[in-house]
Amino acid sequence: MIIGRTYNQSLAKMEKNYYKDQWQIFLNSLKLKKNILYVILLDLLCICATFVLSLFYSLATSKIAASLQNLDLANIAAMGAEGLEQYAALKGAMYLFLIYSAILFILILLAYSLFQGLIWNTVLKKRFTWKYFGKFSLLNLIWVLAWLIISILLLFILKDAVIILVILTYVLLFVMFYLTTILYVMFTKKRKMWQSIKDTFNIGKRVHLFILPYLLVLGLFIVLNLVLIIFSLLPQQIYMFINLIILLAFFAWFRFYISDVIMKVGKKFKYVK
Repeated sequence: MIIGRTYNQSLAKMEKNYYKDQWQIFLNSLKLKKNILYVILLDLLCICATFVLSLFYSLATSKIAASLQNLDLANIAAMGAEGLEQYAALKGAMYLFLIYSAILFILILLAYSLFQGLIWNTVLKKRFTWKYFGKFSLLNLIWVLAWLIISILLLFILKDAVIILVILTYVLLFVMFYLTTILYVMFTKKRKMWQSIKDTFNIGKRVHLFILPYLLVLGLFIVLNLVLIIFSLLPQQIYMFINLIILLAFFAWFRFYISDVIMKVGKKFKYVK
């Protein structure tokens, strides 16, 4: 009885300390960071770079589509020599489309890795280097391809169960976001790709330690959306601009806050010194 009572008291004390620590981390995160404007600017530049690259891609692929307008695709098999020429043109256009798509993917990946790498180095007060950029780009490539393979497998397995597929898609997106955030913190801190991936899953499996922080994040997000209702009376363009800035500010704050939470968990289990 005495042992059981002592254990319960110890457990209650640990829970109390946990809630107190998490609340303190959250309150500290609300203090204005001097680099938060820099992080917002980098996010904005990342969005602009993606938009510009997508625009060039759209222009390039529209020219490919225009070159196919004069092809009689329905009767191409019965057109003899002319049909072979049209088939060759179609085949060339498809190859060109795939090449442009691959180039777009690589350029967006590099732009994303550059700006997100600068952001996470700013958040964790680390020095950005081109060696880090190269390894971070490779990490993002491996990470994206891994999640893409998982998504394709789920789509193939659950193609006839639409409702289950939709639910699992949302779950998968959250898990991807959850683990990716941990991964970026670990990699930026350690600069070791495979070790960071291993640490990501070791830290990520301790989901119970992240429930409260993410509830606090959700609560703040809801409050911000309620505040934004006031600005809905403004002209639409101004309202959309304010929405964008507040959303970017929220994600900038989120990185500073969640990195402190992740580092706390990492140090507790000795994944971070």
